[in-house]
Amino acid sequence: MTAGLTAVSAFKQSGTGNLTYDPNLPHRIAILIGSGSVRGTSTNNSNGTNQPVISGGSAVAALNFNRGKTITYDFIPSTNKIKARQRDIVSVNTCNNCHKDVTATTTSGITTRGLIFHGAGGRNDVTQCVTCHTDQTKAQSTTGGDQVSSSYSFGATGNGFLLDGESVVDFPVMVHKFHMSSNLIKSGAGYYPASSSYPFPTKAAAFITKASSQLCYNCHTTNKTARNEDNWKTRPSKIACGACHDGLNFSSGLLTSVNRSNLMPTHGGGAQVDDSKCAGCHTTSNIISKHGL
Repeated sequence: MTAGLTAVSAFKQSGTGNLTYDPNLPHRIAILIGSGSVRGTSTNNSNGTNQPVISGGSAVAALNFNRGKTITYDFIPSTNKIKARQRDIVSVNTCNNCHKDVTATTTSGITTRGLIFHGAGGRNDVTQCVTCHTDQTKAQSTTGGDQVSSSYSFGATGNGFLLDGESVVDFPVMVHKFHMSSNLIKSGAGYYPASSSYPFPTKAAAFITKASSQLCYNCHTTNKTARNEDNWKTRPSKIACGACHDGLNFSSGLLTSVNRSNLMPTHGGGAQVDDSKCAGCHTTSNIISKHGL
C-alpha cells in the first residue's frame, strides 16, 4: 500500500511499515467522550462548525471538558468478535498514583483528575495514547536526515523524529525517557519530542525524586493490574530498555553506564541486532536485582 503514497521519500514509505490490511489481526477502536473544547468555545461553534467563536469582538477562550472518558475495544474484523487486549502493559490507574499528585510537579499531564494530555479531557487513558504513539510516527521524516545522535542537536528547523534510529514519540521510547529524566546519559538541544518544549532530561525530574531507586515499580507494579505488566522483567527489549539506558549503542556494543562513576567501554553482550538474545543474559531475577528491587 505504500506504493500509493504520493510526494514522499523512500525513507518515509519504509517508515510506515507494512500497511497491508489483514482482517484477522486485532484492531483497536477508541471512543473519546468529552474531548477537546466545549461547544461554543475556542473553534468549536455551537452549530458544529470549526471556526473561531467570537463574542464581543474577541475569540472565546477554550474551555475543555472537565471529566472526559475513553472507551477502547479490541476486536477481530473478520469475526466481529471482541478480543482481550494483546498488549496491556500499564494500567492508567497506576499512572494516576503519581499523575493525581499535583504536589509532585507542575509538569503537563498532572492534574487532580489524573493523567490528561493535549489539553483535552478525553485524552486520559494509555490504551488510547498507544494508538497514535507508535513506531510509525518516524514516517514524518522525509529522508532520515533529521535523525539525531550523540549531541542531540536538531537542525535550524527544530524538527526531529528519530533518536538513535527509534521514533522519538513511540510510546515506550517517549515515556521511559520522560520518567528516566535527569538520569539519562545523553542530553543537549533537541533531546525531546519533535517541535516540543519538553526536554527529556529535565521535564519529569520530580518523578525521579518520588521513585528513588524503585522507579520501575512505580509504573510496573507487582499487583498485576495490567495483563502484561511483567514484560519489563520477563521480556527485555532494545526499545524499552534502551530508552532509559541511552548510553548503549546496540549496533556497536559501546556502552556508557547509567552510573556515570563506572563508565564501561562495551556492552557485555556485544552488538545486538534484535531482542532474541536479551533474555539469555538479562534474566528476570537479574533484572530485578540490578534495579535494586
